[in-house]
Amino acid sequence: MPRVLIATGAEFPDDNDRKADRFFAHAKTVADLEMFDYAIEMYIQGLMLAPRGLSQHRALQKLSLTRKAAGGRPMGIFDIRKYPTNLRDSKQSMLNAERRLASDPDNSDLVRQFHAAAKNADFSEIIWWIWAGFPETPDDPAANP
Repeated sequence: MPRVLIATGAEFPDDNDRKADRFFAHAKTVADLEMFDYAIEMYIQGLMLAPRGLSQHRALQKLSLTRKAAGGRPMGIFDIRKYPTNLRDSKQSMLNAERRLASDPDNSDLVRQFHAAAKNADFSEIIWWIWAGFPETPDDPAANP
C-alpha cells in the first residue's frame, strides 16, 4: 500500500513497490529477448513483493501464452515438486500455482489451484480476473446442478 503525504495527498510508493517495478521492467526486457522462463521468474519475484498488481498478472499470462506458442513445454515433475500449491502461506501457494500455470497455461487444474489460493489469500481482484475466461467455477451454482 503506497504511503500518502497527508498535506497534499500525493502518493509515494513503498520500497517493495519500487523493487517490484524493477523486477517487472527486467521481466519485460528479457521477454523481448525471448528468454521466457527467466522473464516468468522475474515476474514471480516482482509479484512476491507486490502481489495485487493485476496488470502484472495479466502481463505474465500473456507471456505464458507467448511462451507456449513458441514451443515452450510444461514444467517437469521435479520442478513441479519444487513449487507446491498446498502450503499454509496462501500468497506463496498462489504464486507457486501461477508459476506452474505460466509454464502450462491450458491446465484447468492449475487455474483452480490458483483461484483457491488467491481466495484464501483474499486477493479478490485476482479471483475475478482469473475466472473471467472460464465458464465453470467451483462456486457457480449452474456448474453444480
